[in-house]
Amino acid sequence: MNVTLTIDPKPIDPSSADFTITVDDETYDGTNHDSLNVVVKDGNNTLTNPTDYTWDKVETTTIDAGTYNITITGHGNYSGTVNKE
Repeated sequence: MNVTLTIDPKPIDPSSADFTITVDDETYDGTNHDSLNVVVKDGNNTLTNPTDYTWDKVETTTIDAGTYNITITGHGNYSGTVNKE
């Protein structure tokens, strides 16, 4: 007997009570910040980058003080794209 199991990826949806997305603040020091600490959780489960999601900066440089945007894209068992300020 052969059984086919299909898993539908769960959308990453920050408006859902299940998902939280946090990005640690950085201190202005006049340098470009390429390695942000991005944490995506599905309930109590912390998702793994790049297995469950990846993130990219929208702006090409993050040297000046201010607010920047990142794009989070689901992979594997997660789907969708979310913009986070």
